[in-house]
Amino acid sequence: MQLAVAGLCVALVACKGGTGVQGPAGATGPQGPAGAAGPQGPAGAAGPQGPQGLPGGTLVGAIVVDAHGAAIGPALGIYFDTNSNRTLLVWKDGLIWPINADGSYSPYRSGGFFYQSSDCTGTPYVFGAGYGIAEPADGLPVQLPIVQSFLPAAPNDSVYLVDATLPPLSGSALNSRLDLTSGHCVSGSQSYPATALKPGGKVPPSEAGPISLR
Repeated sequence: MQLAVAGLCVALVACKGGTGVQGPAGATGPQGPAGAAGPQGPAGAAGPQGPQGLPGGTLVGAIVVDAHGAAIGPALGIYFDTNSNRTLLVWKDGLIWPINADGSYSPYRSGGFFYQSSDCTGTPYVFGAGYGIAEPADGLPVQLPIVQSFLPAAPNDSVYLVDATLPPLSGSALNSRLDLTSGHCVSGSQSYPATALKPGGKVPPSEAGPISLR
């Protein structure tokens, strides 16, 4: 009886089939919980010194806003232009702009520029070292954008700034001038020192007026 059982066991082992192919991978399980936050890292090194702050004025802390209450920029003072019109000085796009109550911008108006060339090309020069230097009421003098016009500036008109890297010129060093009445380049010189100018951008579009302070 024992031999018969043993023979049956041998037969069963010999008849075992081979391993089948591996089945497909199961679905990904749910994401585990987030781990605990690590310790705070050390403080970084100090950054470089920032740019110079805005010039001071009589209205420090006030903001010029348009008719809808949208901020235009910090107010820097009150300025009376060459026609005794009172405007606010506002810091916008890196420049100090006189802005009228109706929201239009009023850069400094000069006469025709002088040039070293004979055809009004090259670096423009303007008579007077103080051109474009405004003195707001109870404030420090500031550099304003300058337009070459006797008329109020319009949006997108070119503006200029004093170029302090070039020396003033006068006399025979200047040979031509733009005549604003005719619009033509004419022969011209200036016996007094004339200050070099450089491009300063464009007159911004007018803001929604009337403007106010906040």
